[in-house]
Amino acid sequence: GYGEFSFTNFANPEVRAYNIALAEEAAGLGFDEILYDYVRRPDGDIFGLHFEGLTTTPEQSIADFLAETRPKVRKHGALLGASVYGISATRPTQIAQDITLMAPFADYVAPMVYPSHWGRGEYGVANPESQPYDITARSLADFLKLTQGTATAVIPWLQAFSLRVPYGAAEVRAQIEAAEANGIHSFL
Repeated sequence: GYGEFSFTNFANPEVRAYNIALAEEAAGLGFDEILYDYVRRPDGDIFGLHFEGLTTTPEQSIADFLAETRPKVRKHGALLGASVYGISATRPTQIAQDITLMAPFADYVAPMVYPSHWGRGEYGVANPESQPYDITARSLADFLKLTQGTATAVIPWLQAFSLRVPYGAAEVRAQIEAAEANGIHSFL
């Protein structure tokens, strides 16, 4: 159902070893951080999906993958980050991104809290795409709660593109201010 898109099998030991080796090689070459993007399972009914090598829940398997990676990149002085969907704060099993499981093994999580990607009414925000401050502030507050008690930073992806609503400097600034209101001073 993904057309040209493919996902690697996060549970397969050979695939994991390959990805970890790439991360370690990059760290060894001097990259100061490794950010895993789309470290998740594909969308869809979990009962219609098969992951060769899966011995636990998909959520735990992805957290374990981060746990295996971090010591490998850290020994080269690099940090490990994980890009996560905004919905993972409230729906951790939908794409296997359980922030409470992932946080102990990542130096930072980078939630993609793009206002255009939220449904109407999420976090009590009537029209998230037209209310960038409100949806960003409320969703980031959730991520901070989920990482509380860990050394994991929250460094959000902010929207700087137009989808259904034109986005310019004011909309980007609103998201930055929402992050800052939550004590977050870095963003992607």
